[in-house]
Amino acid sequence: MTVYPENYYCKTCPHAVFLHNPDGSCGCGVNCGAFPAIVPTTEAWRWLQSTLALQTRVFGYTLPVTDPTELSKYLSWNLLAAYQELGEIGVEFSWKPWAVDEPFAARERIRDEIVDVMHFLGNMLVAMGVSDEELEEAYQDKQAKNKRRKESGTYSARKGGLGDGSENE
Repeated sequence: MTVYPENYYCKTCPHAVFLHNPDGSCGCGVNCGAFPAIVPTTEAWRWLQSTLALQTRVFGYTLPVTDPTELSKYLSWNLLAAYQELGEIGVEFSWKPWAVDEPFAARERIRDEIVDVMHFLGNMLVAMGVSDEELEEAYQDKQAKNKRRKESGTYSARKGGLGDGSENE
């Protein structure tokens, strides 16, 4: 089995990321029939497909998680890990108005910590069986909703019966 650089993935099979046989066929072991299947990730890398492959092939999880108790556990520790990574972002730029040092922002470190957050968010999404396509559709819908809210001129941040909140566009 040939291990390609990390900028390649199997175009056909969600089970294999970066793993292919010497002849270029997929090396996922589930006989997906991909041949040849490797393409540079710049062409069509899929975040959640890649996350699913990592969690199942490398970490040995069975995803999506169908048992509610197990899903709650998996979501909980990934949520806590995401919180931790969010906190790590805060030490990579100057945000304390009382600090005496020169303002700074470590762009690459901030980017890397955000990627860490995304890793754990991706874990939660694939545990629930969310696909890249489903996520893209939901995200585009949310962006359109936020645009409508902003353009309406009446958007209020109040929620929970405290006024005309975010449920009212």
